Amino acid sequence: MRRSTGHRGSAKGKGGFGKRATILPGATLDAIVLDALVTSQKPLSVYQLVALVADRGYQLPAMSIYRSIDRLELSGAVERVQMLSAYRVRDKPQCVLAICTECGDTISIAVPDQHEALRRAIAGQQFAVSELSLEASGKCSSCLAR
Repeated sequence: MRRSTGHRGSAKGKGGFGKRATILPGATLDAIVLDALVTSQKPLSVYQLVALVADRGYQLPAMSIYRSIDRLELSGAVERVQMLSAYRVRDKPQCVLAICTECGDTISIAVPDQHEALRRAIAGQQFAVSELSLEASGKCSSCLAR
């Protein structure tokens, strides 16, 4: 019987074809992903995270990063930036996220009263909100000054 050429744990994605994937416990993987997001200081896509952790010596498939991101989102440590299809470290709850279209910087502006007012208004329309995300795009002060 012929064995498959692929093997469990192979990283056949971007930059990892034929290389053996690093196998890490969930907590260790989460710490690596969180550190990568903290270090980048900008929202990153899963594939940008795969490349960044590969530069640090960890060959991880995208699915492992997605699982880690899911755990980190559930814990409240990271949040998805909808406009960018990326993830960032959550620094403030109930905020509006201002995203610079020039440099990619993000600024969290706490607006808990507005979040609650929106939730009440939506609930008044017999709609159950499972997630509320407020994002705005434009230019940051640094890019405006250029």
